[in-house]
Amino acid sequence: MVKKQILLTLGLMLIWLSPLAVEAQIKKVAERDKAQIIKTILKNYNFIKDSAVTKDNTAKTIYLFVGNIPSKQIPQIKGIDFVFITQKEIDKLDKTVPDYYQFGEFRVKKKSVRTYFARLYLHPVNGDGTVTRYECRKIAGKWKIRQLSEMEFADNPLKNAPL
Repeated sequence: MVKKQILLTLGLMLIWLSPLAVEAQIKKVAERDKAQIIKTILKNYNFIKDSAVTKDNTAKTIYLFVGNIPSKQIPQIKGIDFVFITQKEIDKLDKTVPDYYQFGEFRVKKKSVRTYFARLYLHPVNGDGTVTRYECRKIAGKWKIRQLSEMEFADNPLKNAPL
């Protein structure tokens, strides 16, 4: 009887600890690498096609959610002023602000990192936003970014954005 209790206790402990072991095995992206990926994506992203910036290079404001990116990782881009916002600030934005942008999680998949960059509409008329998915590989010390897909969503794109 005691053996059964010990085996049952050990079994329950293994079941309880297994998610912790899996979590410990998940590779994290180094902050320096994350910063390089963010800079590369932002420098290559076409804000003009989103009508966020005028073609005559007049500075436009881009609201960027600070969720998982420190502001020091954001490059300066001619014609664009980044304003960093929190979720509380997003909830308070009025109708003069049409949208904001946000990076998703950075996930390691074998020898690459996947993330997404989303444009979310605050006052949707024809959908809630767009999501661009990226695969990033470090080659000869530099990050090479490949766009996997770009999708528009009628529902919250962050709920449906597979990496």
